[in-house]
Amino acid sequence: MRAVLWTGEEFGLIGGQSYWEKHKDDIKNYDLVMESDDGTFMPRGIRFTGNAEATKIMQNIVSTLLSSINATTVASPAEVSDIPWWIQNGVPGGSLLNDNEIYSFFHHSNADTMTVENPHWLDLCSAVWAVTAFAVADLEDMLPR
Repeated sequence: MRAVLWTGEEFGLIGGQSYWEKHKDDIKNYDLVMESDDGTFMPRGIRFTGNAEATKIMQNIVSTLLSSINATTVASPAEVSDIPWWIQNGVPGGSLLNDNEIYSFFHHSNADTMTVENPHWLDLCSAVWAVTAFAVADLEDMLPR
């Protein structure tokens, strides 16, 4: 499992593009790529791009493991900016699905600070990522492509 903190998205996706260029030869070893760039509001599940079999697996993961926080929706496609190269080349991809109606109130403004974070929502969003990443990593086989 690997976590990457992207840089340079607003300046031409240079962080995501650079990572792709450095690691694309290992694509067969990537089971799932995930990105969160829509804020950390109340999570409802994940957005996912993958084939029908992989989507069914993801639906089973979230409906089973995230029901206690009501984050059981799998919507398509994943909304990504830093990982499209992986998805375009067959790696299943995910993004956070949340209630982000107020996202534009904060994004790229002086109010875009940690002080406006709702700690409960942040914890729940973290749980969605942790559960999804762990469950996929723990599968006997990689997600189908």
